[in-house]
Amino acid sequence: MSPPKYMGITEFMEGMAGNLADAPLRPHYRSVATLRRDIAQQVQAYVQVQLAPLGVPFKVWQQGASPGGLEPVLAFGRDFWPDVAVEVSEIPTIAVAVKLIAPRDDGRGALSFLLGETIIYTRVYPAVLAFALDRGSPDESKHWWDPDLRAELWERYHIRLIIRR
Repeated sequence: MSPPKYMGITEFMEGMAGNLADAPLRPHYRSVATLRRDIAQQVQAYVQVQLAPLGVPFKVWQQGASPGGLEPVLAFGRDFWPDVAVEVSEIPTIAVAVKLIAPRDDGRGALSFLLGETIIYTRVYPAVLAFALDRGSPDESKHWWDPDLRAELWERYHIRLIIRR
């Protein structure tokens, strides 16, 4: 029997991001609360598969459903709460922010808010996952800098950005 495999936060986040990028989602969402619940279930399933066999204690918390374990980030005189959070060995480890971009929305405000929000979460959480379900109509010719921006978000802030369409 081989010893348990421990992974670093980068590998863990890559796996979780890949899982969320490919996860089955509903064709329509009427509210971000329903999307948040679905994302929380996907995060729970991924963390369960990765950490339970190692005997590592963890909890997945969801805003509105299980607020007791969410660790707020205090900044600018306010409390900022992630939509979903993963606690490993009783330590806040991963924050997840979820946004739903409506079909008629250009998405600029939602994406700007999502990225600003996730930067704030890095004050408490070592890694952050920013998830947007984009039902809008972005201009497909305007993605030149996306790979550079995604890489910089991870290198500077440990933020993984997922935009699903």
